[in-house]
Amino acid sequence: MRVALVSAGSRGDFQPMLALALLTRDAGHEAVVVASPDFEAPTRAFELPFRPVGQDMQPVLTGLADAATGGPLKTFRGFNSVVVELLGQQFRDLPGAVEGADMVLGGGLPLAAPSVAERLGVPYRHVAYCPVLFRSREHPPLMVPFLGLPGWLNGVLWRLSFAFYGRFIGPAINVHRNTLGLAPVSDFYRYIVGDGALLAADPALSPMPPDVEVPVRRVGFLALPEPGGLDPALEAFLGDGPTPLCVTFGSMPDSDPSGTTLMLLEALDQAGCRAVLVGGWAGLGAGPLPPTVHQVPSAPFGRLFPRVSAVVHHGGAGTTGTAARAGVPQVLVPHLMDQFWWARRLGALGVSPAPVPRPRLTAPRLARALTEVLHQPTFTARARALAAAPGTPLDLGPLLEEIRAGPPAGRWAA
Repeated sequence: MRVALVSAGSRGDFQPMLALALLTRDAGHEAVVVASPDFEAPTRAFELPFRPVGQDMQPVLTGLADAATGGPLKTFRGFNSVVVELLGQQFRDLPGAVEGADMVLGGGLPLAAPSVAERLGVPYRHVAYCPVLFRSREHPPLMVPFLGLPGWLNGVLWRLSFAFYGRFIGPAINVHRNTLGLAPVSDFYRYIVGDGALLAADPALSPMPPDVEVPVRRVGFLALPEPGGLDPALEAFLGDGPTPLCVTFGSMPDSDPSGTTLMLLEALDQAGCRAVLVGGWAGLGAGPLPPTVHQVPSAPFGRLFPRVSAVVHHGGAGTTGTAARAGVPQVLVPHLMDQFWWARRLGALGVSPAPVPRPRLTAPRLARALTEVLHQPTFTARARALAAAPGTPLDLGPLLEEIRAGPPAGRWAA
């Protein structure tokens, strides 16, 4: 069976799909990774076939740096400013990229993937990394950062959100669907999640609300293999003093990397701790650094996180899951979307102090959070207990055969 695994978004959206492609290959099937061109090299490193779609995502997200750090309204406007363009690129490139597939799986925001799978007459499943994607009265929609609202208000926000996106992006989707000979869609939510979905997250970390109306199958946290060891200079730093913490904002862009780096250094100095600073797509760590801080452009988190005392990060699903499995406490600086849900969830689990949202990030606020997480042993104890919780055993072969035997995509289009 030929399985096309489509990723649309940041590195955090891509890596779980690459991990799923490896599992697909291990199950005896042919896996084809379909993503933006900047993810070809990591795909080829695992000797998997790759098909490019659209443009490189790093410059796209870098162009949204002000929006990602400027609060919910700027984030909302910035996201909307690029989504129609990316949608057109997906409809242009995806049909050829997934041609011959017996099934399509999509992670991130593959907005054209359900239509292309329908055109091929094959099943489609969306791969979610967080339960907040699914409509529920227990949480607001993905773009709303305000958690803890009453259920009736969450319900209203869901209706308003999909009414807006139905009017904003629905016509563009239907224009493209018409060129494929497909009927228009009116229910934008059902178009995204289809008749069922997969949830790639550990159950202890991400409970499913009981009122989700579509079937959701857990496949567990999709950790990408990380062959090899850490950089020798990083190894030397880790062993040369008290255990440091790690600071990373992953694929989140930053409009002022130098200013943010200085802010982080001030917070680390106030908290009196050593740190590994991972530059990521924000470009953090440029310029002179004190001997208590070691900068690397990137690092294998699965190998690094068990070696640090805590992880300060943006709250992406992959970074959150990797830190949870490492058994270390976390300090979240959520920027956008599901990151606010993860911040609230980690606080409820007792592995993280109160988050510091990116628009409110200052050195004193971050220093207080660092001091709290490093000097209250309950955070570490709860993080270790969370890491010991059982995961979701995954036998992917039967699951893929079950999906293949099911109906093709498109029943929600009527």
